[in-house]
Amino acid sequence: MAYGAAYVTGPLVECGSGRTVSLRGAARFVIHFRLARTALSFAKQRRLKGDGRFRELAKVCDFESDLGWAIGLDRHRAYTIARAGRTVTVTFR
Repeated sequence: MAYGAAYVTGPLVECGSGRTVSLRGAARFVIHFRLARTALSFAKQRRLKGDGRFRELAKVCDFESDLGWAIGLDRHRAYTIARAGRTVTVTFR
């Protein structure tokens, strides 16, 4: 599994449909996992709301082995990404 991540500006859109995705937060960070798919136990979950640094998480892609999530944050923050086996952890400072 490969992944790519970056802060984005401009509108967030769902891959496949092209629908605009709203997201709470002043900064938007998107991570895509390639050759991935949503686990059956998490298939219907599309959003998680938070507070503090983390404002909201929204699925923006689950199409042709590309799984993407957008993370709304209170502000642009430095981040690190660590991988241990099949687990990928994103930490914001």
